[in-house]
Amino acid sequence: MEGTGPADGDDVETALRELLAPDTVAARARERRHRERLAAAVTFEGVVAATRSTGATVDLGTRGGHRFRGTVADVGTGVVTLRTAPRRIALVVVDAIVSLHAPGVGPLHDDEPPTAPVELADLLLEAAADRADVVLHLVDGSAISGVLHGCGIDVVSIRSGATDVVYVRLASVDGASLTGSG
Repeated sequence: MEGTGPADGDDVETALRELLAPDTVAARARERRHRERLAAAVTFEGVVAATRSTGATVDLGTRGGHRFRGTVADVGTGVVTLRTAPRRIALVVVDAIVSLHAPGVGPLHDDEPPTAPVELADLLLEAAADRADVVLHLVDGSAISGVLHGCGIDVVSIRSGATDVVYVRLASVDGASLTGSG
C-alpha cells in the first residue's frame, strides 16, 4: 500500500504538535471567547433586523396571541414594520413580540442595529393623516377595526361607523394592520 511509510506518521505527529501548540490552543480559545461574547450581545431587535437582509418571510407571534406574517421592511427601537401584502403593512410593537420564526433561515446574528427610535405612535399618527383602514390587535387577543382617525401620546382613535369613535389605550396595542399605506 502506497503512502503508509514512516514519513506519513511523521506528518501526523507534526500536525498534532502544531494543533496542540500553546499559541494555537490560545488562539482557538480567544476565538471561542470572541464568538461567545458576540452571542451574548445579541438583541431581539438586532435579530429581527438581520431578517430584513435575508428577504425571508417571517412569522411574529405576540403576547396577545396574534400572528403577523410578512417580510421585514423596517425595524425601529419600538416597532417592527412588516410588508404583509401589496399596499398592506403591519406595525408590531417590539415589546409585544414573543417569538420570531423565519422558515429556512439559519442562525441570525445581531449585526444590524434598529434603524431609528421609531415608536408605534409615530407611525400611527402618520397613517392617521391618510385615514388608513386599520385593525388594532390588542393584548387581550381581541381586535378593533375601522378607519384610523388619530393618535395621541397614549391613545388611538378609530372611526368604526359614521359617528362611532373607539378610543384605545396605546399600551394595550400589540400591533396594527394597515391597508392603503406604503
